[in-house]
Amino acid sequence: MAVQDLFKEVKDALSNYADEHYYAYVKSQSERYVTRMHYTDKWCIDALKKNFASAINSKSITLSTMERSQLNSIIEGRTKIENTISNWTMALNPYFTIVPSSQKTNLDGTVQILNNSGGSGVEVRFHKSFTMGEFKGGAVAGPFPDKHETAQKQFFKHIAEKIQGDVQRNPTFSQDSKNNIFGLEDVAKGNFRLHAGDKRQGRNDDTGYKSDTTVRLIDFLEDIKKKNFDAIIGEDKTKRMNTKIVMDKVNEKFNAGFSIDGISKIDLFDGEIDKNIAIKVVFGHSSQNSLAQAADKGNYSTTDKRLDGFFASLEQSLLDEFAGDEGKTTSLSMGEMMRRGVFAKVAKEMKTASGMPDMRFKINKQLVKEANYKDKQKGKKSGVNLQKSKKTRVKTISPKVGKGKIRTRSDQSMRTADNPLALEALLNELLPRVVASKMTSPALNYRTGRFANSARVEDVMVGPRGGLAINYTYMRDPYETFEPGNAQGSVQRDPRKILGESVREVAQSIIGDRFLRVRRV
Repeated sequence: MAVQDLFKEVKDALSNYADEHYYAYVKSQSERYVTRMHYTDKWCIDALKKNFASAINSKSITLSTMERSQLNSIIEGRTKIENTISNWTMALNPYFTIVPSSQKTNLDGTVQILNNSGGSGVEVRFHKSFTMGEFKGGAVAGPFPDKHETAQKQFFKHIAEKIQGDVQRNPTFSQDSKNNIFGLEDVAKGNFRLHAGDKRQGRNDDTGYKSDTTVRLIDFLEDIKKKNFDAIIGEDKTKRMNTKIVMDKVNEKFNAGFSIDGISKIDLFDGEIDKNIAIKVVFGHSSQNSLAQAADKGNYSTTDKRLDGFFASLEQSLLDEFAGDEGKTTSLSMGEMMRRGVFAKVAKEMKTASGMPDMRFKINKQLVKEANYKDKQKGKKSGVNLQKSKKTRVKTISPKVGKGKIRTRSDQSMRTADNPLALEALLNELLPRVVASKMTSPALNYRTGRFANSARVEDVMVGPRGGLAINYTYMRDPYETFEPGNAQGSVQRDPRKILGESVREVAQSIIGDRFLRVRRV
């Protein structure tokens, strides 16, 4: 698997996400991971300033320049006073089980409240108890399902009322201004819990650390890590080497562009997602939501600056980098070969438990090589690849014509079936493993491996019409005694039954449906 095949799997993982199920994703992730909810003084102050300004403008309230400046100073001072662990504990306590920040065990379902590690403000740590996924939007009948949203609204309403009280006591404001500001509604409206911000490119959210744990990114990581890349790639050494080079490049670029707090390096293609990761959420105004776009859902286009666009640009960059190196740009995936029936005639003993071809067998490697070669030749003929390629030509003597017959590489890869000596060598290489796989009751049982390893093909002969006759033998002393008619003769334990079936299966996986006669000598 090279660039195009690898990114086919990336795009498949990206495509599983749907925006309309956003809150369902949040709910699912919140039940499985810790959520670190940050209320930094900087972003809380900014959100409240914008909310007050919006409410004042909507009511057509006129404030002098000095009054507006003084209002902003009051918002800053009051927010810093109120945004404390003790006040957040009182706000959340009716809805959640609050435990000390020092507690290290039995945390599932609880909430811890601690000082923000990056500076001023508070961090509320939800241990698989974050309720944002229960958000329904708008008015709902009965208790609001998102308990955290309820507590948060009450908390900021409390701060807004304190700010209005400070305005009433401040001599800078005229009586008309005091009357108009007092009782303003919705001054806590427009606040959001944002999967946003870090310390890059002006996206500083004042939390002191960088973590791109958007709902979108976590969903992608979970989906990409469900894929069995070992099975998809196969065992071909060249293919694995080329794919490893591409994978390393993808991981390098991904880790340079994105990060998750607590994980030094993310490997997209190996291992499971770390269950101890914490999802970062920051309280802020809706205008700051754009800061999360780098790890949000986008379009798979090189012009898009979001997560999907990142991978589109990376794919194009790698295709450009490896242009001219077909091994790294494209090759058929193992799954595609399976769908095309490349391994349809391969004996089950030469496949893994999952049904994939066992690449330890030369015949499977040969089939992979041939399929990839044919696919590349097809692309060249159809104008997909305009680069010239050299063909190795091998001259052989035709018995009928007596002139050189030109064979391409594709012909060479199939010569084993027409070359008795090559077929005999390949059969002898594969036979012991296939025989061993068949040695179960009621037939002879596998114990030391001596019988299986003694199996060998003596002769391979091609008939006048292209049929094959294969003679085989085994360690006659002591195993011939199990052939019918001998001392311990048994139809079920007859060595010829196991060996004949094994030789036939291996041979037919190579020569196809040609006539075949198998005989013990």
